[in-house]
Amino acid sequence: LCGTNITDNTAEANGGGICTSKRTNKGVDYYTNITMTGGKVSGNETGGSGGGFLLQSFTTMTLKDGIIENNHTGKDGAGVYVSTNCTFHMEGGQIRNNNADRNGGGLYNYKCTANYNSGSITDNTALNGGGGMVMTGQGYVINMGEGMVITGNTALNGGAIVVQGRVTLNMENVDLNDNRATTGNGGAIYLSTNSFLNIKGGSITNHSCDGYGGAIFSTTNSTLNIDGLVMKNNKAGYGGAMSLGGTVNLTNSTV
Repeated sequence: LCGTNITDNTAEANGGGICTSKRTNKGVDYYTNITMTGGKVSGNETGGSGGGFLLQSFTTMTLKDGIIENNHTGKDGAGVYVSTNCTFHMEGGQIRNNNADRNGGGLYNYKCTANYNSGSITDNTALNGGGGMVMTGQGYVINMGEGMVITGNTALNGGAIVVQGRVTLNMENVDLNDNRATTGNGGAIYLSTNSFLNIKGGSITNHSCDGYGGAIFSTTNSTLNIDGLVMKNNKAGYGGAMSLGGTVNLTNSTV
């Protein structure tokens, strides 16, 4: 996708803008590869999941440039829903101002491979969890690097990110700013049971929630490893910086 605009479409089931799937011809399976280098996917809507994109059936998508914005989903993943066995690489571009009625305002990652290296995820909303994104799916590892900007997202829990379902999220030198969990927990990050979060460097600043954990909320049986992180100007009803319920290792950090 280069200089292409996909706007104001509606799907009753899933994939308001684009839905990918496997095709079989003469016994041979063919899978979809998408590289987005410009243009917009905007104003699309679905009653199901994947307002802008629904990726399924071993699809690989690389976002290098372009804008995914103002899409809406009645369920999960208003900007992009990355489903089982798919791969998503973010190397640039913007995912912004998308709205999910359930989870994952910007993106919903489900049992997939994902790498977030550069680009911005901003001003997305979800009524339940993960204003910026949700990561879930047993045993999967997701990596996020210092080129990412995640700011201005809002949800009930996990204003920026929800990590759940035995996922491991590795973050290195990532700055999270000005995300909010409304009446729930985890202004920036909500780390759920049996999931793992490893943070090296970076900052989490200016977050808020009415519940527990202005920056980070972790539940029982979760694992949180932090090294060299700066947390400041976060606010909550309980635990302005963090509310911790699992295993935590905190070193060389400023709170």
